[in-house]
Amino acid sequence: MTNWDDIKFLMLAAQCGSYSQAARELGVNRTTVARRIAALEAQLGTTLLEPSQEGYQLTEAGTHTLQSARNIGDIVQELEDRLASSQAVVSGALRVALPLGLGPEFMPELQAFAHAYPEVTIELLNALDPMALVHQRKADAGIGLGRYLPAYLKGHSLGTLQRALYASRDYLAGHPATLGFADHLWVGWGHELAHSQAALWMEREVPAQAKIAIRVNSWHALREAVRAGMGVGQLWCFLADPDPLLASIRPPIPELDIQLWILSHEQVTHNRRVQAFTAFMHDALGRK
Repeated sequence: MTNWDDIKFLMLAAQCGSYSQAARELGVNRTTVARRIAALEAQLGTTLLEPSQEGYQLTEAGTHTLQSARNIGDIVQELEDRLASSQAVVSGALRVALPLGLGPEFMPELQAFAHAYPEVTIELLNALDPMALVHQRKADAGIGLGRYLPAYLKGHSLGTLQRALYASRDYLAGHPATLGFADHLWVGWGHELAHSQAALWMEREVPAQAKIAIRVNSWHALREAVRAGMGVGQLWCFLADPDPLLASIRPPIPELDIQLWILSHEQVTHNRRVQAFTAFMHDALGRK
C-alpha cells in the first residue's frame, strides 16, 4: 500500500519545483522531502520527479501518479462529505469564496448565517474568481459573479445585478446631472481593471476630453471616491440606491448587467454545511 503522506510531499514538490521550497511549506527540512519522495519512487519502481532548468518537474509516471492520487483524494473527500451529511448537528469548517471587493457587502447575511449555525466555523476566501476556487476545491461554497454558471458547478442565480452612473448630492450641486459626459468629472478604473466591461464601457462612452479625477482598482475605493464628491462613477444599484449621499444620473447600463450566483462543487452537494449555507444565503441574498 502506498504511503499517502509521501504523495503529499510529491504534490508540493511538483507545485513548487523545488525541494527546498516544498520543505519550507511543509515545515520540515529539505532532506526529509528528498527522502520521502525517494521512498515513494522506490516503492513504485519508477522515477517521479526529474531536475530541469526550471526546477524539479514531474515525469510521465509522476504525472499519472499525481492525477490518480488526486482522483482518490476526491473520492475520499466525497465519502467524508456524505458521512458528515448524516450528522444530526450541522457543524465543522466551511470555506466560502467571495468576490473580491464586493464580498464584504454580504457580511450582514454571513453574520446571520453564523448566528443560525453556531457550530459551523466559516473561513472566508476573497478572490477575483470565486468560481475557480470552488472548482479547484479550495472552497466548499461560494458567491460569484458571472453571466452563466459553468457546467462543473452547482448553484442558483440570486438575481441580476445592475450598475448605473451615480454621483454624490454635493457634487451634483455644482455639476447638474443634465451635463454632457464631457463636462462631468469621472472616477475611472486603474490599469489592473483596464480590460473589464466597466472600463471598456467608459473608454467607449466617455469623451477623451473629459477629466478623470481619480482612478481606482476596487469597488470600495470607487464608492468612497464617488461619495466624497470626486466625480461620477459606475456603482452597483442594489447598494448605491439606498445610500442617502448618492443619486443616480442615468438609468442602469444593460451591458454591465451580471448574475449573482450561490454555488458549490458538484461533489459536495451532500455536505450538510454546504446545503445549509446555500439554502440560507439563497433566501437572505435573494431578499437583499
